[in-house]
Amino acid sequence: MRLTKRDYEMLWRINQCMWLSTTQLKREFFPDTTDRAIQKRLKVLVGQGFLFAKQRSLTEEQFFRLGSKARQALIDNFGIGHKAVQIPRAFPTQLKHFSTLNDIRWYLERSVAQRKSELSFIYVDKELKRLMKEALIIPDILCSFMLTDQKFVLAIEYDAGTENPQYFGRDKVKKYVRELDAGMGIFGYPQICVLVFADTRQRILSLIQSSLKFLNQKSPFYFASLEDLQKQNDLLAEIYINPAELKGRQDDSLFQSIL
Repeated sequence: MRLTKRDYEMLWRINQCMWLSTTQLKREFFPDTTDRAIQKRLKVLVGQGFLFAKQRSLTEEQFFRLGSKARQALIDNFGIGHKAVQIPRAFPTQLKHFSTLNDIRWYLERSVAQRKSELSFIYVDKELKRLMKEALIIPDILCSFMLTDQKFVLAIEYDAGTENPQYFGRDKVKKYVRELDAGMGIFGYPQICVLVFADTRQRILSLIQSSLKFLNQKSPFYFASLEDLQKQNDLLAEIYINPAELKGRQDDSLFQSIL
């Protein structure tokens, strides 16, 4: 079977993200293609061993990882080493959290590229656990890029809404503030920001409320809902709230202002 340029690009993207859904693949590689045509191409790639498909139930969409033939195809096409291709065996246990991080990554890379820049690095999940063993807190995503001759470092958190908002404030935010105040390692960069995402604005309000007492005026925390991210289609747009700048205002006036 002869792979197309788009096939190779799709395989490489799946290699970066481990598992991607049909919707995610359509958004990036088949934006103007019918669902039937997408499913037909993916079915061919699965049948030929370049992709492996997993569907948890008939009511959920399929997710894809690299198949057994993908490793050699990527090595031959991109001239990379064997270790650069990773084929996961386990399906994500926290699928919503995992999949949303890949959505955020897509918006991030697209937004940086639109500003004629590119990521200097991006680390997710296992890579971060290995690189930040001594840190009090490990972000969901850590990345860096240059804009207008300034280096920015983003630590990104996604709250899936499965935990009490109070836990986010007293545990995660508190640990981030301690690391930022200490200024060691990656937390010592002058242009570091912590971006916090949640599905809805209402959830964001709850997270802000739980975080306020742990923040100071210099805390570089910025909160945004995925609703607003999807609406603006730009992760670097003006969709964020910095709670540290709003401390001292009455809760009612603060939280009604962004509803």
